[in-house]
Amino acid sequence: MTCPVDCKQAKTPESACTCSCGGSNHGTQAHFTTSKESNIRKTMTVRMGGNVAKFIEDFRGSEIECQGQCLHSEDSTRTMTVFLGYEHSEGLEDAQGKAWWLFYECAECGYQHSFDHIASELNQVKSVKREGVQQ
Repeated sequence: MTCPVDCKQAKTPESACTCSCGGSNHGTQAHFTTSKESNIRKTMTVRMGGNVAKFIEDFRGSEIECQGQCLHSEDSTRTMTVFLGYEHSEGLEDAQGKAWWLFYECAECGYQHSFDHIASELNQVKSVKREGVQQ
């Protein structure tokens, strides 16, 4: 099922979808922010230190099943090699104390797997922690 780009990038609830997907793809490629946070995406690196580096070291090279449009394809398994992120108060901290929302983006469909989804999906929480969240 093909959806228009404006459906995939919508920032409204699924129930507002008017295309043929019935809301299943609605907002899957949207970037949500608050007025205090920036959604400028950057490549995350081990050099950033802190829990950002720990997460990358723990999960780079791991395989995950894409939960986006690839899910029902013959091969939906993806190897995570590059992580992206943007500043977000609920993210993982780097060595300077800046919090980043990390994610892996599927090159095939653009679905973004967040760091907390990746950790729970792979059952490898290890030492990745967010302030105030027991994992």
